[in-house]
This record gives sequence, structure tokens and C-alpha cells, in this order.
Amino acid sequence: MKRITYLLFFAFLSTFSFTQNIPFKIQKSEIFKDEFKESNIVLSEVDENGGVLIVRTYKGSGISSNAGYYFEHYDSNLNLINEFDFQLTHTSSQKYAVTFGVFKTKNAIRIIEMYYDVIEKSYICMANSISKIDFKEEKKELFRLTRDEIKQYGSFSLSNLSKDKNDKKLASETNGYFTDTSNGIAIIANENVFSIAIDFMSIDNSETLKLFLFDDNLNKKMEHLYKKQIKDSNHVFQNIDLAKDNNSVYLLSKSYSEDVKNKDDGGKYQFEITKFTQNKEETKSFDIKNHFIGSLKSIVFNKKIVCIGFYSDSKENKFKGVSYFEIDPNNLEINLSKFNPFTEQFIIDKYGTVKDKELVDLNFKNILITPENDIILNAEESYATSSASGGGYGGAGFGGVNMGGVSGRLYFGGIYGETFNHFDDIVSVKLTLKAI
Repeated sequence: MKRITYLLFFAFLSTFSFTQNIPFKIQKSEIFKDEFKESNIVLSEVDENGGVLIVRTYKGSGISSNAGYYFEHYDSNLNLINEFDFQLTHTSSQKYAVTFGVFKTKNAIRIIEMYYDVIEKSYICMANSISKIDFKEEKKELFRLTRDEIKQYGSFSLSNLSKDKNDKKLASETNGYFTDTSNGIAIIANENVFSIAIDFMSIDNSETLKLFLFDDNLNKKMEHLYKKQIKDSNHVFQNIDLAKDNNSVYLLSKSYSEDVKNKDDGGKYQFEITKFTQNKEETKSFDIKNHFIGSLKSIVFNKKIVCIGFYSDSKENKFKGVSYFEIDPNNLEINLSKFNPFTEQFIIDKYGTVKDKELVDLNFKNILITPENDIILNAEESYATSSASGGGYGGAGFGGVNMGGVSGRLYFGGIYGETFNHFDDIVSVKLTLKAI
């Protein structure tokens, strides 16, 4: 249950707080019901006449096992103009289908999916295009990866991603994050281009990634194989992002090397930013000094690359504040790095004097850019705890553990346990960056 929303504001990359009145208008449609009992809005946009197009995922209820996307187009008075039901269907040979991207382009809604075809012995990435004007459907294969080709890179599987966990069969996140830390898919899109990256599970002390860039007409602009030699498995891809010229892609990674492992203070790792163009790749590393950063998110805007994340300090098992790195998109040099601590008043207002609860389970959600080029970072306090009750071998219990949002029940050795998900406060941080 959400309790309260907290707003923090950093100006000039320093901290202060204030309140403001934001004018807004509420407009409601008529109350309606439909047959889709389990649906989620994955996309919405305002058309040129002030109307609204909404796309919802749904799963079939009752005896129906259909799953798909439901399109609704409303006029400026929120009266329904048109509707369309797009169902995802596959042949018996197409296994482990995963939809990992839903986004709009100039004239169509793209639904990007991948499945394994047992006859073709290939992973096939397919673009389903729905016209925003008349809801006309089109399909086009973007690329395929044969089983023999994947063996050269490592290993890859859709089976874990296609499990009905967090509704990943009908996923729609096009924020550039990878779907899994061991092997996964990332997609990022704007109205002109979109990029897909495939992360393969490493073999032979190497980390391999396959990167694609497509234009608005689904033509392939770039295909790039990125391979990095590593001495252990501690190299994690964070996210991808698009360059402003629509011809390059950036990759943010967290890496471990012998040099940083010998640091006296701070995290024994560094972050890397890599720029891919058609026939070239360039990588630069940057250190986090004596701090600890679990993960960063890169975002390209206003002629620069910005990497943002939460950081903590030595001997403190809690988040201390927000880290900020500003990178030149041309030569990848660090122009500015800043570590902004949370104000003491913010911590007191939120937690009082209970020090052991201070921002321990803060999970990053997304980044927004305002029309004034301010950055808003949203996060949520979410965690899981587990409890156990005795079975045939008597009672037992174990404390809270972070299960990554997974809920379920466990049974082992006569002990019957259950995992409980907790969703507490929302934390929003605003970075106001004046000219430097």
C-alpha cells in the first residue's frame, strides 16, 4: 500500500525543497465495461485532433486462452471512435514467444516479438505493425539467429523470459533495459529509429552482444557484434540508448577489472560507455571513486549523455544520494561528475530517527525529461520478505530477503513458507541543470 509521495529537488546539482502549484484539467469518459478482465495500458498518445489512442494488453479469461492487444481510439470528448483487437497467434512450431517492445512511430504502432521456430532451428524476431489510421496489420521479419550461429557467441534462451512472470509474455518496456542480467533483450525506440540488443550468456571468458538498428520503415541500418574478453562473469550490460543523429547507439556497462579490484575504498568496479556506429565502436571507462553504485541508467538529451543512479558510501548499507555523470556524446569524455547526498531533513521527514530503515530497498523505475530539460528520477521502495511455518519437522522461520519482486510459496523439509511483496513509498528526484 502506498503511503505518501516525497519530492526532492536538486538545483545546480545541489539540494533544496519547495512546493508549487501545477495547473491541470480532468476530463472523464463515460463508465464502460468490457470482457478483458486482466488488462494493462501499455501505450497512449494524443492525436492531431485532441483525441486519444490507447493500447492495452490483455489475457483471456474463463475458457478463452487468447492474449493480445486491444486498441481504443477516442475523440476529444472521449467518445469511442474505433476499436481493434489484435491477437498474438503462433503455429505449433513457434515456441517461447516473448513480446518485448510496444512503441509508436509516425504512422504505426510496432509490437516487437521473438520466438524459437523448431523447424527453422532459429530464433526469429518479428515486427507486428498496426496502422494508427485504419488498424491495418502487417508482419515483417527483422532478423533471425540460427542455433549454430548462437553457439559461436555463447548461449541464449527465451524459455525463462517467456514464463508468465511479471507478464513478460506481453511486455512493453522500450526503455533500453536488458530483461535479464545473464542473457536478455533490450529495446529502445523513438519515432524515427529503434534498436534491439541481444545479450548472450558468456562462454570462453568473453561477453558477446548483438546489436541492431532499424529505421521507421523497418529497414536495417546497422548490425554490430560486440565481443569483450573478460576473466570472470562480472561484466553486466546496463542499458542501450539512441544518439540524436539516429545513426549511433550507446551501450552502458558495469565492468570489473584487475585495476579497480585493487582499490582501497569504494566499489571494486567501474562503468563503461560504448558508442556504436556502422563500422566503428569506441569505449571509455569512468570510475565511481570511493562510492558504491549498484546500477546506472544512461539517457541522451540536449547534446549530452547523462548517467544517473543511486549511490551509497563505505560501511553504510543504505542509499546516500544521487550520482550524476555528464558525458560528451562525441568523444565520450566525462565533462562532469557529481554525488548529491539526500538532505538530512528529507531523511528525518520520511523515517524519523529509525536509522536502520533509511532507503535500504530503493529500486529505480524510470527517468523523465521535462520541457525545460530538467531530469526527474523516479524510484520505489519495494522488497520481499519470507516467512515459514513448521510442518512435520517443527516450526522454523527466516528473515526478510530480497527476492526481486518474485512472490510464491516454498516447501522444504517439512517447512511451509510464503513470500510477501512490499511496495512502500515513491521517491522522486528532480535535477535542475543550469548552464555550466
